[in-house]
Amino acid sequence: MDEVREKAPQLRVALYHGPNRSRDFTPALLACYDVIVTTYWVLASEFGASPQGLLYRVRWHRCALPLSSLQFVRMTFLLLLLLL
Repeated sequence: MDEVREKAPQLRVALYHGPNRSRDFTPALLACYDVIVTTYWVLASEFGASPQGLLYRVRWHRCALPLSSLQFVRMTFLLLLLLL
């Protein structure tokens, strides 16, 4: 978040994370931000939620996932398979 604020101070940035995220935000409020910072785990947990989580009720222009997050997820999945 700090890097976005430093390099592009004109962008509105929000952190969407933690146990109170659904109470702190609404789809309309999320749509007011230019950048929403969250984790892969929040994104994944809201996809399977019923009803679908707030992130899936907003129409996004882009979704960017850092490569390191994808590698971490791949390794975690592999570890889970090994544990089964």
